[in-house]
Amino acid sequence: MATVTSVPASLTEVTIVDDNENSDDVRRGVHIYNDSTADLYIKFGTGVSTDSFTLKLTGGSFFESAQPLYRGIVTGIWSEAVGSAKVTKV
Repeated sequence: MATVTSVPASLTEVTIVDDNENSDDVRRGVHIYNDSTADLYIKFGTGVSTDSFTLKLTGGSFFESAQPLYRGIVTGIWSEAVGSAKVTKV
């Protein structure tokens, strides 16, 4: 079953996807849509910044997780606090 959430844009680190490493409800995929005009910096782990990130999603961009799936925490920060991230976990 898919779970869809919306994470408001922030100029400070926010959790995009919770840690799933030790969960009985194992995540099989993650899709993130940057529903903002600002850039969204995503990090697999904590300590995301505009200088320390895993990937950068420009406004209107989409990310689909690859296999093998990373199951840890995913954090994000925007270049401006406008819009949100639409996150689907499957």
